[in-house]
Amino acid sequence: MAHKFLDLPGEQLLVYHPDGKIQVWADNEAEDNELAVSRYLHPIYTVNHGIALGGL
Repeated sequence: MAHKFLDLPGEQLLVYHPDGKIQVWADNEAEDNELAVSRYLHPIYTVNHGIALGGL
């Protein structure tokens, strides 16, 4: 899942492995610009986040 779910700049990747391990990837050099912030605040972004989490 690629989404902004941590209080870090940019989106993060959540990876689930068959052995049950969950891994989070983030870009240490990411920066949230105005366009990215507006995308995070869009209602469909929140809806998609809920749909993605429903599979966990």
